[in-house]
Amino acid sequence: MRIALLFLLCLECSGQVTSLFTFDERYLGTSVMPFLELPVGARSAGLGGNGVSLLDDPSVVFLNPACMAGIADNGVLFSHEEMYFGLRHEYAGWMHPTFRYGTFGAQWNMLRSGDIQNARDIDEKPVSASTADMSLGAAYAKGLLDNHLLLGFNLQFLQSRPGFRFPSAPR
Repeated sequence: MRIALLFLLCLECSGQVTSLFTFDERYLGTSVMPFLELPVGARSAGLGGNGVSLLDDPSVVFLNPACMAGIADNGVLFSHEEMYFGLRHEYAGWMHPTFRYGTFGAQWNMLRSGDIQNARDIDEKPVSASTADMSLGAAYAKGLLDNHLLLGFNLQFLQSRPGFRFPSAPR
């Protein structure tokens, strides 16, 4: 068990060190898909997105999967947020703790725009365009050493669709 923990610690440290030398300096501190930085759920948004270690609802599946190991109840969370300029932020999260195998979770997170006014295609014809960014993920967490050490990870599928067109009824 100690060898496995030491291996995971070394793996995490090596990932941090290589990330320091991999990217150009002008890209440090930026996000490829900034919608992933938006808080999910009302409680997280109310805390300004800063309460990732205080949360005990299914928003931790996305924000901090290790916290799932400290929660003993099943949970489902649906969140819908109407933002400025017609943006909509949707989130759905689920977690299921088991006594023996740890806690399992799944999440869906989406940011999409309404119709972009006065959008035109390459031939200058009016089009009904929108954008959509989505993440779909699965998470796992396990408490070790009488829950003094919580380990968690998530795997995410990310998709960005600029110029996405929602199907419309024929006119």
